[in-house]
Amino acid sequence: MTPQQCRAARALLDFSHDDLALRARVDVSVLQSFEAGSGAPDDSVDALRTAVEEAGAMLITSGSNSPAGGEGVRLAKPSERSVDTIVSEVVQYPEFMENDAPPGAGG
Repeated sequence: MTPQQCRAARALLDFSHDDLALRARVDVSVLQSFEAGSGAPDDSVDALRTAVEEAGAMLITSGSNSPAGGEGVRLAKPSERSVDTIVSEVVQYPEFMENDAPPGAGG
């Protein structure tokens, strides 16, 4: 992910610096530095990429099936998630993971 893609993804998702930093679990100053082109640790860039992709942004690499052929960002699908839900923090209780309904019950 490039700094330009990061800024564009944040704008498309309507995320503030604080929003994206929280979702990626990186310091706001690291995000701001990266977006300004000053670089950031690889693990921070990976966390930022994961956060924008999980939120619904699709990063387009140079040379991919893009009419212009350059790097970019687009929305992968309309965002259906609540802006205050961090998927990695959602708890799945084991007792609710098993199907206890009779066959053919639907649901």
